[in-house]
Amino acid sequence: MAAIILIDGTNGERLPAKPAHGSPYNGCGYCCATQACGVALDHIPGHPTEGAC
Repeated sequence: MAAIILIDGTNGERLPAKPAHGSPYNGCGYCCATQACGVALDHIPGHPTEGAC
């Protein structure tokens, strides 16, 4: 069976844990998985205002 190529930029590595509230962004992906960002809302017609980006 062939390997599945990831397109998320992790190269198969685990993502960092979600930082504590108020901590600096660390690229864990939690926010993008749970809420739509301003970029998506501005540039993707019909993107829902709640839910994953």
